[in-house]
Formats: sequence, C-alpha cells, structure tokens
Amino acid sequence: MADESLGRAARFNQYIADAREELHNVVWPTREQAVNLTIAVLFVTVVMTVLLSGIDFVFSQMVKWVLAAVGG
Repeated sequence: MADESLGRAARFNQYIADAREELHNVVWPTREQAVNLTIAVLFVTVVMTVLLSGIDFVFSQMVKWVLAAVGG
C-alpha cells in the first residue's frame, strides 16, 4: 500500500514538472494581439446575439400565428 502511494506521488510530481515544462514552450500573445482578439470575440458575440434574437423572435411569431390559426 505504501509503495502505491509513493508511486502516485511520484507520478503527480512528474505531471507537475511536465506541465511546467510545457508552459515554457507556449508562445503567449502580445498585449496588442490579446486586445484585438478580445475585441473580435466581443464583436462576434454581439452579432450572434442579435442574429439569434431575431431568429427567436421570428419563430415565436410563427408559433403564435399557427396557434391562433388553429384556434389555440
């Protein structure tokens, strides 16, 4: 049982060491790139919100029309 817990601890420590090593290989964006990408994400989010809201409105009006037509 003790050997198994030592094995787990060693594997966990190796995992942490590997993760730290990988973080050194990451190419982080510059501040300008991060700002530009954030603006792009916000823009796409707003456009999709408007688009999906419009589609939702159209479908809800269609459902109301169908229900009114069948006497619901």
